[in-house]
Amino acid sequence: METLYQGLKSLGVQAIVGIAIASYAVWTIVSYRRLSHIPGPRWTGVSNIPHSLAFLSGECHKWYHAASNKHGKHFWFLLNPKTSRILTRVGPNSLITSSPELWARLNAVRSPYTRTEWFYRGCRLEPGMDNVFTMTNDQEHERRRKQVASGYSGKENAKLEADIDANVSALLSLIRSYCTRPGEPSKPMDLAQKIPMFTLDVISSVGFGTAFGLLAADSDLNGYMASASSGLRINNAIIALGWAVRRFVDLPIVCKLGPSAKDSYGFGKMIGTVYEAVDRRVRAGDLDKRSDMLASFMRHGLRGEALRAETLEQVIAGSDTTAAAIRGIMLLLLTSPRVFARLREEVDDAVRRGGAPQSPEVVAKAQADALPYLQAVIREGMRVKLPVVCFFPRDIPAGGETWEVDGEQVFIPGGTDVGYSGNAMHHDKGIYGQDAASFRPERWLDKGANLPLMTKTNDLIFGHGKWQCLGKSVAMFELGKVIFELVRNFDWTVENPEKAWDLHNYNGLMHIENLWVQVQERS
Repeated sequence: METLYQGLKSLGVQAIVGIAIASYAVWTIVSYRRLSHIPGPRWTGVSNIPHSLAFLSGECHKWYHAASNKHGKHFWFLLNPKTSRILTRVGPNSLITSSPELWARLNAVRSPYTRTEWFYRGCRLEPGMDNVFTMTNDQEHERRRKQVASGYSGKENAKLEADIDANVSALLSLIRSYCTRPGEPSKPMDLAQKIPMFTLDVISSVGFGTAFGLLAADSDLNGYMASASSGLRINNAIIALGWAVRRFVDLPIVCKLGPSAKDSYGFGKMIGTVYEAVDRRVRAGDLDKRSDMLASFMRHGLRGEALRAETLEQVIAGSDTTAAAIRGIMLLLLTSPRVFARLREEVDDAVRRGGAPQSPEVVAKAQADALPYLQAVIREGMRVKLPVVCFFPRDIPAGGETWEVDGEQVFIPGGTDVGYSGNAMHHDKGIYGQDAASFRPERWLDKGANLPLMTKTNDLIFGHGKWQCLGKSVAMFELGKVIFELVRNFDWTVENPEKAWDLHNYNGLMHIENLWVQVQERS
C-alpha cells in the first residue's frame, strides 16, 4: 500500500512538473508567434534575458543601435521584404523603433498610448513613490505636469539667468585653479567630475534657492554625486529585471529593502538631504519671497510626499542630463580641432563686435542663441553623444493596431511595449546624410532639403508631446552659456585621446568618469 502511495505521489510530482514545462513551452510558443513577423537578435523572441543583460552591461544604447542596424533596416529586409524595416524585437513582448515618425506618434498629446508599467516603476527614485517622470496613468501625469510646468520653465523665476551666471562664474574660477602656463608641470583635471558639480549647484540654486556648494569646495560635498550614481545603479538593476520582478517591487517588505531618507549613506542619504531642504522651506512658509522652482511647485498646489518626490526628481534628472550634454559636446570639441577653431572664431568675433560681453561677464542667453555656429555645435553634439537614451517604452492599446509607417503596413498586438533606439534614429544616414556618424555642425547651417526632417528628428532628443522634457529651457540656458565660456576662456588638451572617458548608461542617464584634461587660460 505504501509502495502504491509513493508511486502515485511520484507520478503526481512528475505530472505537475510536466504540466509546468508544457505550460511554459506553450507560453513561449505563443509569445514568440505574436511578434514573429518582426525580427530581432537571437533568443529575444522567447526570452527577456538578452535585454536584461544589455541593461546590466551599462551599454543598452549600443545594443539597441546594433540590433536596429542589423535587424530593423538592412539584413532582414533584404532577405524578406515583407518584414518590418522600422521595428526590431528585443524581447518576447518588446519592440524598439528608429522611426522618428512612429516615435512622435507614440508620444503625441492625444495618443492612446501609455507608459509601460514595468519600466517606469523601476525608474522610481524612492520605492513606491511616483514623480512626473514615472507616472503611467495619463490623467495623473497631466495633473502633475501642470503643477510643475511653470517651475521648470523658469517663468516665475526672475533670478533664473543671474543664478545660472553666478554658477558659470564659479565653474570658471574652479577651472582656473587647475590652469598652468606653457612649459610648467600640468595639473590634470577630471572635467567629467567638474561639470556635474556645476549642474548640481545650478539645479539646487534655481530649484530651492541655495547652491549645494560643490564648486566652491571643489569636492563632492555630502557625497551628492556618489549617492546619485548609487541610486541610478539600483534603478538600472530593477529595470533590467523588471519583466520578472514587476509584481513584487511595491510589496512593503521589498520597499523596506530600498533606499530610504533615513539612511546615513548611499542614495538614501541623498534623498534625506533633499527632503530636509524641502521641509525647511515648508516650515518657513515664505512663498511670496521666493521665485525658485520649489516655491512655484508649492504655489501650484504640490504638498507633502508629492512635493518631495518632484524636488528629488528635479535634482537628479535636471543635473545628470545637462551634465551629460555638456561633457559630450566638450569631448567632441576637444577631439575636433577644426570645429573648435571655427567656434572660437565665432565667439571672439561676437565679443569684438559687441554681440557678447567682455570677460569676466558671462554671455547672455539671448546673445548665445544668436550665434549660429554655437547653436549648430550644441545640436550636433547632442545628436552624436546623446545625453539621455534608453528604452522608454509605450504600451499598445488592447486589440492592437496596424500601422503604416514609411510606406509599410505592420500589425502590433495589444499589450506590446514599444520603445526606441535613440542612437539608431539620430545616426540614420537617410535623415542626416552619409556622414551621420561624424561630428559636423555645418550640416545644421546647410539649407538642404533634409533640414526640416533633421530638425524635427533632433528635437525628439528632448522628448515629444505629452512627455516632452520639462527641463529643456533650463538645460538650454546652461548649454549655450557654458560652451561659450569654456571655448572663450581656455585652451584644452585631452590627456588620453584613445580612451577619453568611462561611460555607463544607467536607465538612460549617462554616468561619465575620467575625462582627464590639461587646461591653460588664454592670454
